[in-house]
Order: sequence, then structure tokens, then C-alpha cells
Amino acid sequence: MTTNPIKTDARHARRHRALPKDARCSCGEADARCLIPTGERVTCYACQSLQAGRSATERHHVAGRHNLDTTVPIPNNEHRILSDRQQDWPRGTFRNPDQSPLLQAAAAIRGWLDILILILERAVGWIPGFLEALDAWLCARIGPEWGHEFRVAHPLQVPPASSGGGR
Repeated sequence: MTTNPIKTDARHARRHRALPKDARCSCGEADARCLIPTGERVTCYACQSLQAGRSATERHHVAGRHNLDTTVPIPNNEHRILSDRQQDWPRGTFRNPDQSPLLQAAAAIRGWLDILILILERAVGWIPGFLEALDAWLCARIGPEWGHEFRVAHPLQVPPASSGGGR
């Protein structure tokens, strides 16, 4: 949903340059939007917050604070990602200086879409790569025919047409 992919890429490249190659927090967080260089080490915003005795969640203005007062609790690292995504919204929608109700509605929709995308990326986004790696491993270990031996009902597979007389 980015309105200016070049601007987004430049912003993300600046973050990556500030971090060591393959930077990762001890908790496993690797998203540059969440990472903070701390001398020789890198820590994520969530770990830093917990170490400082702060909450593990923050209140996120889904539509941006200029549009609606509504907030939802979001884990700290995810709040960083969502706030970064808001920088990609059209400036007029994000700032909404005239308090247009149409721009407020557009911001609310953009905010919830960002949350849904984040949930998909963080909760299940790893699964396709995992399944592809598992398939490659099974092909190497058992052979490329392993799938023919492993027979389970597949919800997307159309059953073969019967060879009987039909209707």
C-alpha cells in the first residue's frame, strides 16, 4: 500500500546501513524497523522496553493521531512496524489538516489493512518458506516421488473424473 516505493526503500536502506550485517536481537527479531544498535550489540525495541521496565505493548493510533483518538494495544515491535507503514500513506490522509471525515475513514481503512497485513506476515508469513524447504529436504531424503506416497485429501485438488458410465 505504499504510495512512494522509492521513498520507502530509501527509508529502509538508511535503517539497514545503521545496523551490522545480518543484525538480529537475541530474541530473534530481525526487522530493521524494530532494531536498535547498542554499541557492539543490537537489541529490539521490545526487549529494550522490557529491560527498562516498560510495558510489552503500546497504544497504536490505527488511523493516525491526527485523524481519530481510537487506539489499540499492539506489541512494541509491531507498533514500530505499523508506525513506519503510516509514513507510506498519502501525506494528506495521514495529517488531515482540515479533519475531513472522508480522509479519517480512508486512514481508518488504511490502518486496519496495515494491521491485517502485519498479522499475516508475522503469524503465517514464514509458513510458505518452511513448506518449500521441507519439500526440498523430503525430495533429497526420500526422492521427488515422496508426495505420491504421502496421500492425504487435498482441499485444492480436484478429484479425478470417474471412468464409469456417468449420468
